Amino acid sequence: MVQHGRVDGFIFAAAAVDPVIHKLKLNNIRRTFFATLDVKVAFPVGGAGGEIDQALQKAIDKLKQQQVYLSITSGWNKEYQNWQPYQTY
Repeated sequence: MVQHGRVDGFIFAAAAVDPVIHKLKLNNIRRTFFATLDVKVAFPVGGAGGEIDQALQKAIDKLKQQQVYLSITSGWNKEYQNWQPYQTY
């Protein structure tokens, strides 16, 4: 789809998509930073403030206070790398 020009835009986590771009050597893609979102868990509509949400937020806050959070999330919570497939392949 991408190589045939059928997709005009696509927003997705770079950490999930970049390995596929590399593997398939897609060379007609222009990457642009969109946003860094502090979201790692999805809840059903209306789930914010619920028991599970509160328990997870409390645990995450504790990990951040203990300065352990970044070491745990560093495997998937990486900063945007500004490389361009059309210049690479």
